[in-house]
Amino acid sequence: MVSARIRRTLLVFVFALAAFPALSGCGKKAPPKAGDVLWRRDTPAGVRISPAVSGDEVFFGEWRIAGQPKSPGIISLLLFRPHFYAVEAKTGKVRWHTEALVAEGAVASAEDVYALAGGILYCFDMQSGRQKWTGRLSGFEPFCETPPLLLANGVIYCTTRSGLDAVSARSGAVLWSFSAGTAAVSQPVISGGTISFIAKDMFLHAVDAATGTEKWRFNVGNHWRLAADKGVVVSFDSSGSVVALDAETGAEKWRWKDKPCLVERLAAANGVVYCATSDRKLCAVDAQKGSEKWTYKMPVPAERDPTIANGVVYVALRHNRLCALDAETGNEKWRADVPELPASNLAVGDGVIVYYGIDKYIYAVKADEQEPR
Repeated sequence: MVSARIRRTLLVFVFALAAFPALSGCGKKAPPKAGDVLWRRDTPAGVRISPAVSGDEVFFGEWRIAGQPKSPGIISLLLFRPHFYAVEAKTGKVRWHTEALVAEGAVASAEDVYALAGGILYCFDMQSGRQKWTGRLSGFEPFCETPPLLLANGVIYCTTRSGLDAVSARSGAVLWSFSAGTAAVSQPVISGGTISFIAKDMFLHAVDAATGTEKWRFNVGNHWRLAADKGVVVSFDSSGSVVALDAETGAEKWRWKDKPCLVERLAAANGVVYCATSDRKLCAVDAQKGSEKWTYKMPVPAERDPTIANGVVYVALRHNRLCALDAETGNEKWRADVPELPASNLAVGDGVIVYYGIDKYIYAVKADEQEPR
């Protein structure tokens, strides 16, 4: 027989073990740190472009399976149905969705989100998902890595099969259409009153943002990387050198090439051009002068164009890595391994990095928590 004293001792011991994690803090889940995956979402048939992020919301289109085939002879693709989602950036919780479309591109303002699907532009209320208007464009040339839409000054610019359309963000009316005679192959970029894009004719076309009249063009050869910032349009010439052109006139301001290595990725923001080279360097170059500000040696080459947000440069690297650098100094803030390699450029919102992985999942990764500069 076990004495009452021994039983009491055993009970006290058991309760102490149960309470120890709570008392010691071992039972508490550590808060996520920069680079940690906050959530992921399966997209069975994949999505086409990088998600759009506005504040604490993420917008993307996808195909989801509507059911199961009743016999092996039925093509499973017929069971997929299009959806467009708005989810919370930090949790992935669905706020609203519509089944009418799969967005091939999306951009958002402070109040609305605009989605492109099959050559039709849709406007939805950001909070409720209510459709406000639709507008048909002159055509759409799909491509995966860069979004075809740009929102600036109340106008949505969209690259098309023949060039570029400008659409009123308020009404959906097409304001003007510019024909390059062939399809666009880059995202549109804007600097001042000039909207630019690269077409299949191997020319960079610079167009007046208000009228759609071409201002100038520049031969970029077999290159389609493009960036713009503060009166400068940055791309490549036919030899592969990075060239900065005056956005208004097309006059060359400077050229830069890190010989013998090639620039593979390009971005620009806040007066700085960021060039990722084949020998694993990320160089920050003054957008007006072409002089180098700093150089960061990447552990592996960059897989996507850098994304700049809130004074931080985010770079997706090969071998499933992300890194964050101080935009002013180039100092590394953090580096992290992620479950999958990004298949799209990174989109950054309030403390969250979102991207579409090659495994057909959308990932949300914790970014730096700081106030915009």
